[in-house]
Amino acid sequence: MLNHCHDKELANVDLMMVGQCVDKIGEGKTPEDLGLERKDFVLVTTKSVRAGEELLTQYQTDIENTDCLLKLWLQYGIPPP
Repeated sequence: MLNHCHDKELANVDLMMVGQCVDKIGEGKTPEDLGLERKDFVLVTTKSVRAGEELLTQYQTDIENTDCLLKLWLQYGIPPP
């Protein structure tokens, strides 16, 4: 289970599309290098997580950012305004 956290400092995971992961890895990499398809989603830890620790993410709310709006819609079912 993935829970929302209002405190950005406490958030320990980020749910992203594979394309975003590839972008973070760098040029010359493809989703296939990761054994995934570009449309897949990946849950990525942003800091160390101990066994049994609650997984927390933070909603992004920058309504001027198209990527942010897409992420809110795809990940959380919050449609763009």
